[in-house]
Amino acid sequence: MTRDTSSFMDIDTLMTRLGLPGRSVHDIFPGKKLAVMQPYLFPYMGYFQLFHAADKVILYDNVRYIRSGWINRNRILEINKGPRFITVPLMARSGSGRIRDAKATISQDWKTVIMKMISHNYKNAPYFSEVFSLVDSALDAKERAISELAKSSIRAVLSYLDWEKPFESDSSRFDPLEDELLQVSADGAFPSDSSNRKSRQFARVRALCIAEGADAYINPIGGTALYCKEEFLSAGIHLNFLQPELPPYPQSSADFVPNLSIIDVLMNLGKEGTRTMLSSYRLI
Repeated sequence: MTRDTSSFMDIDTLMTRLGLPGRSVHDIFPGKKLAVMQPYLFPYMGYFQLFHAADKVILYDNVRYIRSGWINRNRILEINKGPRFITVPLMARSGSGRIRDAKATISQDWKTVIMKMISHNYKNAPYFSEVFSLVDSALDAKERAISELAKSSIRAVLSYLDWEKPFESDSSRFDPLEDELLQVSADGAFPSDSSNRKSRQFARVRALCIAEGADAYINPIGGTALYCKEEFLSAGIHLNFLQPELPPYPQSSADFVPNLSIIDVLMNLGKEGTRTMLSSYRLI
C-alpha cells in the first residue's frame, strides 16, 4: 500500500522559497531524467553510470553526514590481499552535522598515506602514470571540507573521461528544502515509525524533480528498499533503478573483485576502456 505524502509539504510555498514560484508537477520537460547523489570519494563505476543515464546529476551535500559511508573513503585492490580502504580521516565531531560541514583532520598526513598505498598497489598497472597524477591533483591536502574533496575527485574523473553532460556540484540553493523537511518532521507531519526516513526521502526527491522540471528519477539499485515506483508515479514521476552490468576486467587479483573505486577501473582500463563501460547497465 502506498502512502499519500502530498500533504507532508506545502509544495507551492517550498517552490517559492526555492525561487521557483508557480512550478508544479505539471511544469516539466517530458523525458528529463534526474539523479541526485551525495558526493563520494572516487566512487565506484555504478556511481558514474548515473551520469550516463541521467540528463542531470546533482551532488547533494546538505543532508546529514553518516559515518561508515562512502563520503570520505573507498576501496582499492591490495596486491595479493584483496580490497582495502583508502580513507580521508575526519575531525571527531564531523558526524554531528551536514556533509558539507564535515572536515578532514589536520593531525595526519592522510594524502601521503593514500598516495603511497595507491603507488604500491598499482605501480605496474597499464595506466598508472596518468591516473596517479589525476588522483594526486584531485586530493588537495589544504582543502578541509570532505564534500569538496569528494566533489574534486568526481570532477577530476569526469574531466579525464571528457564528460560534457551538465551536473550541479553546489546544492546550497536547496537549503530551504532541507530546512522545510526538518521543520515538518519536527512538527510531526511525517510518520513517527520506521517509515519516517522513506517519507522524507520521497518528499525531497519529489521537490527536486519539480524544481528541475524532471518527470523521471534514476536511483542506484540499492534504493529499491527505500523508494516505491507506484508512489512516485502517483506524483507524476517515473522511477528507475540503475543496475550495473559490468563485465570483469583485468586486475592484479586472480579472482575478479567488483565494485571497487573508479581508481581501479581507470588504472586498468584507461580513458577509452572506462568510457565503454559507462553504458554497461540496465534501468529497471
